[in-house]
Amino acid sequence: MAAIDTGFGNEVSIEFGALIVAISSSAVLLAFFLLLGRNPVLSLFEVLLSGTVMGTAYYLGLRKRS
Repeated sequence: MAAIDTGFGNEVSIEFGALIVAISSSAVLLAFFLLLGRNPVLSLFEVLLSGTVMGTAYYLGLRKRS
């Protein structure tokens, strides 16, 4: 199984790294949308979709590289 360096002295699998990217990017985007005053239900749907796309793209990119 391929692993990536986290920069904090340890390594995680690329699957876990992609999950971290998907969750953190979704959380930041949701906070931004709510700060703008957008509809929370619509914003939640949008960030779930975008988090899935970003996590998948990150995973595929790392998989190709390793």
